[in-house]
Amino acid sequence: MKIDMFVRAMQNILLGVLILFASMAAWATTEAPKPVIIGETFQIESKLLAETRTYVVHTPASYKSGKDAYPVLVLQDAENNFAQTSAAVDLLSGNGRIPAMIVVGINNTDRARDMTPSKPASGFGDTPWKGSAGGADKFLSFIADELLPTVDRNYRTRSYRVLIGHSFGGLFAVYAMLNRPEVFKGYLIISPSLWWDDQLLVKAAQPFFAAHKDLRADLYMTMANEGDAMLGGAWKLSAVLEESKLTEFRWQFKRSPEEDHGTIPYMSTYEGLQAIFRGYRIADPVALFEEGGLPAFERHYAEVSKRMGYTVPVPARAYGDTLSDLSNRERFAEADEIGRKMVEQNPKNTWALSALAQVAAKQKDDARAIGYLTKVLQLYPGSSQARSMLMKYKVDGYKIVPNVEPSAKVLAPYVGEYRFKDELTKVAYQDGKLTANSSFGKCELRALDETKFYCMDVEVELQFGKDNRGRVVGVNLEWQDHTDEYKKVK
Repeated sequence: MKIDMFVRAMQNILLGVLILFASMAAWATTEAPKPVIIGETFQIESKLLAETRTYVVHTPASYKSGKDAYPVLVLQDAENNFAQTSAAVDLLSGNGRIPAMIVVGINNTDRARDMTPSKPASGFGDTPWKGSAGGADKFLSFIADELLPTVDRNYRTRSYRVLIGHSFGGLFAVYAMLNRPEVFKGYLIISPSLWWDDQLLVKAAQPFFAAHKDLRADLYMTMANEGDAMLGGAWKLSAVLEESKLTEFRWQFKRSPEEDHGTIPYMSTYEGLQAIFRGYRIADPVALFEEGGLPAFERHYAEVSKRMGYTVPVPARAYGDTLSDLSNRERFAEADEIGRKMVEQNPKNTWALSALAQVAAKQKDDARAIGYLTKVLQLYPGSSQARSMLMKYKVDGYKIVPNVEPSAKVLAPYVGEYRFKDELTKVAYQDGKLTANSSFGKCELRALDETKFYCMDVEVELQFGKDNRGRVVGVNLEWQDHTDEYKKVK
C-alpha cells in the first residue's frame, strides 16, 4: 500500500517536472517581447536658453508610409502628458474629428523660469516668490525660432500649430498668444495660473484684442475645482474675450469642478482638441447632402481650409457614407455622381470603383459593372470581391490579371525577413506558395511575374529586388500612393 502511494507520488512529481520543462521550452522558443513605441526622444542645443533641451516626437500612423504633411501640436510638461496627448490625437484623428498631427512634447528643466512672464514680488497666496521666474520671452523664442524650425526641417509639417499648457503652462500659452500670435492658431489652456503677478496677462489681454480684431484662432480654456485666484483670472479673461467681440476668434471656457488640478489635463485634452477643431468634419454628411448636395460638401471644406491655412479636401469617408446611404435607398443617379466624384478625386480609389460597380449592378447595367470591376482588379489584383462579382458575369479574373506560377526554385530565395524602419515583413514558403506576414497581417502572395507579387485581400504589391549577383536584397511594398523599401535582414 505504502509502496503504491510512493510510486503514485513519484509519478506526479515526474509529470510536474515534464510539464515545467515543456512550458520552459515553449517560453524559450517564443519571440522576445517587443516594446510599444509611441515616440522618439531628441536633444537640441539652445543658444537662446544656453542649455541642452530634450523633446519627444510622436508621428501619426500614416506618417512613415505616406507623403502628406501634418499640423504640429506643441505640448508642455511632456514628461507628464505626452502619452495621453498622443493617444487622444490618434483616437480623434482616426475617427475624422480632428486632423492627424505631429505631437512635439517639451521636457522641463526649470519650469517656473520658462513659463512665467515676469518676476513678481509675491507668488500664490501673497507668499514671497523666491524661485526663478520671468523667462517666458526666451522660452517662446526658443520654441518659435529654434525648436519649431528644427521640427520643420526634419518632418513634413504644416504651418498650422496648436499649443497645450497646464497651470504655469496655461499661463505661458496665454503669453504666447499675446506676444507672438503668428506662431500658433490653436490654444488649449488648462487650469491656467493667471493669478501670476497680480493678473499681469489678464490686464494685457484687453489692449491686445482691441488691436487684433481680425485675429483668427481658437482657444479652449478649462478650470478644475480651483477657486479664488485661479478661477478669478480665468473668469476675467473670459470677460475680456466676451467684450472684445472678435469675429474670427473662437473661444470656450469650461469649468470642471469634478476634476482637481492634477486630473484636469486628461479630459481637457480630449474635449479641447474637439473644440479647437469644431466644424472640421461633417458630422452628418447625409443630412448635409440632402440640404445642399455635393456643393455643400465643397463649401464646408473651403471654410475648413480657410481656417487651417491649407487645402483640406473633402474626406473620402464623407463621400462614401453618403454614397452607401443613397445606394441603399435606390437613389442610383445621385450615388453614381458621388462615386464618380470620388474617382475624380483619386483615380486609384478601388472602394469607389467597387461601389460604382455595385450601383451599376443594381441597375442591371452589366457592361458598366464589368468595366468598373475590371479597373478594380487592374489596380488591386488581390480583390476577392471583384473576382467573385466578375464570376457572376462569367468573366474570368485571370484573363484580366494573368495567373503566373513560378517554380519552387524561383520562389525559395524570397523567403526571409525584411525590415523598413521599425517594421518587419516575413516571407515564408509552404505548400508551394509564398506568404507575407507584416503590419497588415498575413496574406497569400500570387505572382504577376517572377519578381512581382500581389497580396490576396490586401491592397499592396511586393516587388523583390536583386543585386548584380542575383541575390535577393530587398522588397518594395507598393501601396496605391507610396512605396516602402524593405531591406533583407535574414
